[in-house]
Amino acid sequence: MSGDIRSIVLVKSYIKPDAYGSGTRTVDAIDTGLYNSFEIFVDAGTFGASATLTNKLQYSADGSTGWIDDDGSSGNTPAPAALTAEGTQHFRVVSPKERFYRLSSVSAVQTIDYGAVLVADPKDKPPA
Repeated sequence: MSGDIRSIVLVKSYIKPDAYGSGTRTVDAIDTGLYNSFEIFVDAGTFGASATLTNKLQYSADGSTGWIDDDGSSGNTPAPAALTAEGTQHFRVVSPKERFYRLSSVSAVQTIDYGAVLVADPKDKPPA
């Protein structure tokens, strides 16, 4: 293995850093069967007056319908308190409840500058 992080993990999905108004955004679903583990990082900057950003892990059997909020009962990161000011949040899945996972981000009231990235450790890595 080389010292290059790209030989260890892949950036699999993201929410492009930008200023977002009220609404829901998600990272693309990840198939947990292809990865040893994965984590999601959210970085939020400037918040408009009274704005909130709620982030949560969701899972689904087929990756397109029936998304359910992960409550953290299997050791995964439960949904933390909503962000109301600049900050970061880190989500980790250690025991998937279903085959597909994603991050759902809901911004409310005013514009928020934020982005998210999902990084994964592939089961089949190319030789170093």
